Amino acid sequence: LSSTSIPQGVVVSVASLKPGTVYHYRVVAINADGTSYGRDASFTTAKAKAKKITLTATTHDGRTAISGKVKLPTSVTTGAGCQGTVTIRATTRGKLITRKAHVTGRCTYSGSLKLGGSAKITARFGGNSSLVARSAKTIAVSASS
Repeated sequence: LSSTSIPQGVVVSVASLKPGTVYHYRVVAINADGTSYGRDASFTTAKAKAKKITLTATTHDGRTAISGKVKLPTSVTTGAGCQGTVTIRATTRGKLITRKAHVTGRCTYSGSLKLGGSAKITARFGGNSSLVARSAKTIAVSASS
């Protein structure tokens, strides 16, 4: 920019920012008259959406083993995305059974339920600093699975 006392706008495009992150910035102008520092400002990038939350269930000897994975978008690292909890909910015989499972460093989760019959099961990832909450598709299981 040329030397002037009239305020000038500045537009800068940035790329490769991490989701759910606060970024600070300020403008620094340098010309023949010296250096001027703008005020500190900040913005927060939006959280990303997991590609998918998987859910599988296997019943054996009256217990149902639940497992799944949080599949990350390419913009989120495993260190940032593979954390948080998944709430597992099963509806069986008019009863709601709820369990919490922690997401591992490999983005997997697991839990176990004693259902005693047919059930509809869903899993909801609660989100974290980089990802918004997201649910898996509901599945149906039966004691004979």
